[in-house]
Amino acid sequence: AENTFLQWQAAADRVKVTKAKLDNAPTMVEQARTATAAKQDPELVVRAEALAGQAQAEYLDAVFTHIKARATLERVTAG
Repeated sequence: AENTFLQWQAAADRVKVTKAKLDNAPTMVEQARTATAAKQDPELVVRAEALAGQAQAEYLDAVFTHIKARATLERVTAG
């Protein structure tokens, strides 16, 4: 049960970290668009959009892992 709790706790911490990345993603994309306007380099926006998409995918994976860990914790502790 202790190991399961630690797995759940790690999953909860990962959700917090990835949520912060997800919250910063729109700002990063907007900064890249501003920089692109000045430098005429559209690759910056493509990279920023890709990183924003990756941040969203990591967050969704973290939430899914957290849900599974919580269900396992409830099963192991019988409620």
